Amino acid sequence: NDPIVFTPGSPSTVTCISTVSPATNVTFMRGSTTVGPLRDGESMDFGDVTYQLTQTVTSRAQSTYDNVLTIAEPLSSLAGSTFSCQVENALGPSQTSQPFQ
Repeated sequence: NDPIVFTPGSPSTVTCISTVSPATNVTFMRGSTTVGPLRDGESMDFGDVTYQLTQTVTSRAQSTYDNVLTIAEPLSSLAGSTFSCQVENALGPSQTSQPFQ
């Protein structure tokens, strides 16, 4: 299981770490809402919220990649959300992150 990290801020981000070659598609789950599948640089709108995916190499030696979902939404309405992610070329879904309360 690859870790998933929620970073509150303006905007907030959810980072899903994959340990294989760059992910083809990354699908995030926010509660029961599916965000994706997204590729690097793609964004998706849900109502007035925009989600954008950015993939970066964190360690080529260890083949570690950050799949960062940027969420343009006020922190107050993100409270209590849970996130998980599925990386298409990783082994199974990552664990769930629990954002700030």
